[in-house]
Amino acid sequence: NFKTSYDWGRELLGEQASLLPAPPIPAPDSDGQPKVDAEDLHLMELLGADGRMSAAELAKHSNLSESAVRRRVDNLSATGALHFATFVDPQLIGFEVPVFLWLDVDLAALEEVAGALAARHEVRYLSATAGYSNLIAEVILRDLDRLYLFLTDVVGSLPGVRRSEVGLELATVKRNYQT
Repeated sequence: NFKTSYDWGRELLGEQASLLPAPPIPAPDSDGQPKVDAEDLHLMELLGADGRMSAAELAKHSNLSESAVRRRVDNLSATGALHFATFVDPQLIGFEVPVFLWLDVDLAALEEVAGALAARHEVRYLSATAGYSNLIAEVILRDLDRLYLFLTDVVGSLPGVRRSEVGLELATVKRNYQT
């Protein structure tokens, strides 16, 4: 991944983003990963379904006390095993045209193209792929006129882009953040 939806939301805040806490630095165990047991995984699944569940609600759906839930969630967050993110609905702030963009790029230019796109505020998500495209991007634009300009001025100026395909995002049922 070159850019995630979480990055895009932070970018919208501009300098105010510096007031947010920095993402935690994981404290890995011997194999390089934070320690997570079955109870932790269950709590993470519950929070994945509804990230606003209180410790009391989490305790009702697990075999843990409310205080144990709080300790575990705090530890998961502190070790980097669990991240909380806020997603901004683009339409609420005037971004009316969400599109997916699949790019077929010369592999020698992939890093340069990805870097250029990741730096654009319109790009909300960007990841390398395998198959008929090398990059997929979610691009959020204010209107259809800006889609034309983004494709011609931005994508059209990138070296090594052989082909692009665009799909308009018709409706979002649920946003999810996974690393």
